[in-house]
Amino acid sequence: MNDQALQLLEQYDIEVLQTRKGRGSILCETNAGLLIFKEYSGREEKLALQKKLLDQMATCTDPEVEEILPTREGQLFVKGFDGTQYLLKTWREGRECNIYDKEECQVPRVF
Repeated sequence: MNDQALQLLEQYDIEVLQTRKGRGSILCETNAGLLIFKEYSGREEKLALQKKLLDQMATCTDPEVEEILPTREGQLFVKGFDGTQYLLKTWREGRECNIYDKEECQVPRVF
């Protein structure tokens, strides 16, 4: 997928500096920071709603919310040669939280 991914990433307004494999994805070091390029199997309408909600969350609450990046033409995903859809999102390095540890998953309250 790496050669195909590089060709598909050319549809975005980014400069890819380096890529590496992630879990079912490609992590991309770019001029816009660390991004993740991964397969998307949902509907376009669902992805548009997800982007709208994430954008609203970023302006209202936390600027660290992930962002779905559109292509130069404004599309939220690209299609590979076989018709598989892929999307590009912001990504942050770090350890995933343990969903079985309640304290680790709680958002700290700020008053």
